[in-house]
Amino acid sequence: MEPKEFTQQAIDFHKAQIDNTFNLVKTIQEQNEKLSKTFIDQLTWLPESERSRINEWAQAWGKIHEDYKKAIDDQLKTIEKVLLGSCGA
Repeated sequence: MEPKEFTQQAIDFHKAQIDNTFNLVKTIQEQNEKLSKTFIDQLTWLPESERSRINEWAQAWGKIHEDYKKAIDDQLKTIEKVLLGSCGA
């Protein structure tokens, strides 16, 4: 197997693992949000201002997750260029 082909396969494998991990975390996050919302909706004594804060927190977490995933993807592209470039691409 050529070094370039091996390197590409290794990069693709790691990309798939990272994507699978992020998808799993996202699924867990979404389920946690649903469970939390159900729980919070039953807390009739909780002020609306606190409910808003909890919702803002959940939205912020989703944005952080998306930003982190984008940063990882960008770094993987850079790594791919460097490694494949070193294989005589």
